[in-house]
Amino acid sequence: MGYPEELRDEILERVLSKSNPGVGKLAEEFGISRATIFNWKKEAGLLCGCSGKPAKQSSLKQGFSIKEKLCMIKETFHMNELELGEYCRNKGILASDLRRWEDEITEESQGLTSAERVSLVNANRKLKKELDRKDKALAEAAALLVLSKKAEAIWGEKEEEK
Repeated sequence: MGYPEELRDEILERVLSKSNPGVGKLAEEFGISRATIFNWKKEAGLLCGCSGKPAKQSSLKQGFSIKEKLCMIKETFHMNELELGEYCRNKGILASDLRRWEDEITEESQGLTSAERVSLVNANRKLKKELDRKDKALAEAAALLVLSKKAEAIWGEKEEEK
């Protein structure tokens, strides 16, 4: 049984709305089976198990930085379908966007040889050590400045400076 495209669009809009009544209530309200609504969600790319079709570009906010995208992927990694749907509605994104972002992020590192990966890990380790060293030097300089100001407050200025 084919349903009008307008009905399908209306139901999918209600699924995406903040006041989402849930698939069960929508199915009951419109007299459509829950499976049909889940299939529509899947075809639209609103479920984790997206169809083989390319996901539609979300008309919602897409201006996320790589860091924000990675953070969202981490946050949703262990979510079930319902939690993921709620999360996506709150963020204004589609589940297919999350999967696409994950593919984009991991795609870049797949072309590296093991030697290149080892060199990148070593370079990263070296940079972290240098950053730690500089952080310690900065903390020491800040401590010396605070101590010199305290000493100056207690004993006054040095005689040489007068």
